[in-house]
Amino acid sequence: MKEKNSKIDSAIKLLKQHYNINIIFLAVLFIFAMFQLLPFFTEKQPASIVLERYIIVITIIVIPSVLKLFPILLKKIPAGADIGYVIGKYKKASYIRLYTLSALTIALIILYDYSGNMNFFWFTVVLFILFIYCKPSFPELERLINPVILDNVHEKEVNTNSKAEDNDSTKYDEKEDDEDDEGKI
Repeated sequence: MKEKNSKIDSAIKLLKQHYNINIIFLAVLFIFAMFQLLPFFTEKQPASIVLERYIIVITIIVIPSVLKLFPILLKKIPAGADIGYVIGKYKKASYIRLYTLSALTIALIILYDYSGNMNFFWFTVVLFILFIYCKPSFPELERLINPVILDNVHEKEVNTNSKAEDNDSTKYDEKEDDEDDEGKI
């Protein structure tokens, strides 16, 4: 059990390092773009309407697609698979989600720096908020590795609750029978 937890801890630690370095890099880049400290575009150029619309549509498509792709990739992991296999698949899904959103964020930051268009600014802010929900999770990875144990615990809770409900309904049925008997007398 300790070996599993140490493997999970090391995987989550690695993913969190990627996540933190990525967020810090993007935040610094965004702050530099906001205060016009990047040396790339000294003069703001208006972005064409076509480019702006395509980027907005691409952003609107990519965000839910990447968020939906993550659980789809995790559902493909067979129950009872080797811990190394599960950790590898979780890392791959996390990297895909993190770096796809990062590439989109970088594109929006560069376009904001190039044009000064506030649409790119606000989409970048939305993506930073979205990154909060993409943080790697120890319980999520543990749930993938030990699905049977957690499902059995859940089944025991459900069975305990259903037995209690059965006892309550039995008592209710007995009361109805007693009331029916009293009415016949």
